[in-house]
Amino acid sequence: MPLFHGRLPTIVEGTARPIWLPITCVGGSATTVYVGSMVQWTYATGDGVIPTIAASGATVGPVGVVVGTNNLTPLYNTTYQTEYTSSLASTNQTTQNARDWRMQEGMWIKSDPMPLVQVALIDRTSVLRIPIYAHATNLTMPAAAVSTAGSAGGQTVTCGTTGFDTTAVAYENTIFCRTGLNRGLYRITYDTNAGTGAKTWYQAMPYTTATVGETYVQVPFKLGLTHIDLQTTGLGINTITGASNASNYYTVECLEIHLEDYGDEYALIRFLA
Repeated sequence: MPLFHGRLPTIVEGTARPIWLPITCVGGSATTVYVGSMVQWTYATGDGVIPTIAASGATVGPVGVVVGTNNLTPLYNTTYQTEYTSSLASTNQTTQNARDWRMQEGMWIKSDPMPLVQVALIDRTSVLRIPIYAHATNLTMPAAAVSTAGSAGGQTVTCGTTGFDTTAVAYENTIFCRTGLNRGLYRITYDTNAGTGAKTWYQAMPYTTATVGETYVQVPFKLGLTHIDLQTTGLGINTITGASNASNYYTVECLEIHLEDYGDEYALIRFLA
């Protein structure tokens, strides 16, 4: 069963063993982690977990999903609509001792006031349901673009509005027809046209793509082995920086993409590295 419902990353299959982990305090500065965030280890610097960051090169994937905190009184973020907690600056001994905390287990004694998060671990068998956003941090939904030209053969469409991501990586994009005769159909595009350039695919849609007025949604990843980028909050896939997926990415196996409903766009993902 999923650990969460709604627009938060959710483990829907596979390993979900929870452990308690500290939140990193890099350079003595506090770090905020949200319930629902995908988190990863810090390496050369840091002393705990951080939200998965925007990819830089071939980036190692998350270790798990945050499912709770050791705050006695929950803290709630109205922007992301979920609970959160933060590590404390290294000089904040008084603040740490003043915390109300509970529930931590594992290697952490009950009297340790350090902020901790409970993380459901994932591995290569785990399947995550991850929301899709068109922003690095905000919960902005992917925009639908309106067609201005189509084709009788159902293999191309041009949209004059700026709903599409600016990615131009061949075979790394999925287009979805949200309205019109081909409503509900997905195709993988092979063009390298950025922005409002014509989108093309090999497997024809069964009906003519209309010259005006149909709406399409595109994301910069596809089914199967593909590359994605993540929000710096760890709360979703970021499609706006998809143009960098050729060099900055998380390597994943995408099992399903769902763009049917505005406000409920998501993908089923397995992290491979």
